[in-house]
Amino acid sequence: MNNLFSKQHLLLKLLLLISVIFYLFHASFEFIGYLLIAQFIFFLLQPTLIIAWLRTSLKLVPFFIAFFLLGILFDSDFISQLQTATKILILVMVSVYLIHTTSLHNFLADIAPIFGKKSAFVLYISATVEFIPAFINNFRQIKSDIFHSALQAITKTAQDSPSIVKKIEAKLAEPLPIRSIANSANFILLFYILLLNLVSWKYL
Repeated sequence: MNNLFSKQHLLLKLLLLISVIFYLFHASFEFIGYLLIAQFIFFLLQPTLIIAWLRTSLKLVPFFIAFFLLGILFDSDFISQLQTATKILILVMVSVYLIHTTSLHNFLADIAPIFGKKSAFVLYISATVEFIPAFINNFRQIKSDIFHSALQAITKTAQDSPSIVKKIEAKLAEPLPIRSIANSANFILLFYILLLNLVSWKYL
């Protein structure tokens, strides 16, 4: 995971996540469309993220079909439905970015100096960081509809819990790298966050 996005600090990534969620719920539909395009362009710095996002989004196609069919049956506003679907795709985008660019090692290096390497909070978040990618990987491998895939992926991930726990314990036993926040990768992310916040105020 030696790439631009993996060098970005976790706290800045979380700041991006918070900013995106805030504007998804407060900005206009026009801005949401711009945000989707902006995220896509941002992903061009690491094209494999676009592929990962598309693969994850394809799993949601049955959900979107059912969502729009229900909208037709209940005479829901199509624009409102389209806005909701776009919000979901953007949230999936940011989730893919966080999961695929944050290794457990780098996560611990970013958060342990703040909360303590062996604190209950760090242990809990570490488990979450490892369980989510495991679930997504299992989810992708199961060829079924979204609901059965999710249920089987949860079961498979739960069965893998002992190995995941051992992996976390091994990482905690290793010396953590020193990650500086003053690097070009973080400056790019910070610039993107600032640009996003400055432009978005026009559409609130």
